[in-house]
Amino acid sequence: MIKELAHLSSAKNHTVKGSYFFAAIILSLILYFILFGYCLHKPQTIGRHRQLFNAKDAALAAHADQRKIIILAGSNGRTSHSARVIEEVAGLPAVNMSVTASLSIDFQLARLKPFLNEGDIIYMPLEYGQLARAAKTVYSGIEAPYSIAYEKASLNEFGLMRKIHAYFYFDLKFFFSSVTEMTLSAIGFERRITADDFNEWGDQTGHTIEKGIPYRDYIEKSIPTPATTVDVDSMSARAVADFLSWAKERGVVVVGGYPTYAEGENLTPDSDNDLVSFYVSNGHYFMGLENKGRYPKSYYFDTIYHLSEPYQIAHSEIVGKKLKALIVEHDEREYE
Repeated sequence: MIKELAHLSSAKNHTVKGSYFFAAIILSLILYFILFGYCLHKPQTIGRHRQLFNAKDAALAAHADQRKIIILAGSNGRTSHSARVIEEVAGLPAVNMSVTASLSIDFQLARLKPFLNEGDIIYMPLEYGQLARAAKTVYSGIEAPYSIAYEKASLNEFGLMRKIHAYFYFDLKFFFSSVTEMTLSAIGFERRITADDFNEWGDQTGHTIEKGIPYRDYIEKSIPTPATTVDVDSMSARAVADFLSWAKERGVVVVGGYPTYAEGENLTPDSDNDLVSFYVSNGHYFMGLENKGRYPKSYYFDTIYHLSEPYQIAHSEIVGKKLKALIVEHDEREYE
């Protein structure tokens, strides 16, 4: 009898301990979601993109009912391309929606769709490697912490696994960096590039040759070695291909292009053909450039993707003229 009572007591203790264990897990998850979902964020880095998105969305909304040109890429799009200049040259309203290549391209395209109308033109000089990102890389884009902190509704565009990954993105490193950034913001610290460095078209401005002098040594030591241009089986390429199909059905014109990049290792003929055919085979266009977007290192500001402002303007004049001719060609073909 005593043994049976001891056994029952032991079983009861195990049950209680198990209940406490599961309660602790549930409490930990609740605290995790409250902490990272509503309390902590990174205003100095990820939060800066929120400011850019808000400004760029407002610029795009201002042309909601007009035919327009949209520039979409990573940081080479916002730094090396000027929508202001392209608008002047091409004769259509233009908006620079480029932010950073650290955001997955499908996330950026999903945000762009509500603003698009038949006849709009999207110029996409995506950085090398953006069309070759595997699922693991795409899941690790900074759209995960960005969405959780600032645009939770944007997660509705993605599947269950993408949502789960976003909510479980955070770790101790993120915790400490968030606390640091929030403290810096509280005392008034600002990074060297802020929303004030962008004009009403969404272009980065003020990155002069003089301001780029501190980065000269870094740029000179950088070795231009572009990654694989296109992997059609990658998650990112499939996402863009799906968008190209969506755009084709709605009369939105997409023009692929070369990113600006320092002279050095050239694209192989196969890589170049893959990049061009990716857009053309999906029913859209690719803008050829004689120099394929390559310029001497002395033209760049702080990385070998970012042209200094005078060269940003010069490059944009070339792109604007090419886009104007391509749009005329497209329109004539459509109305034949």
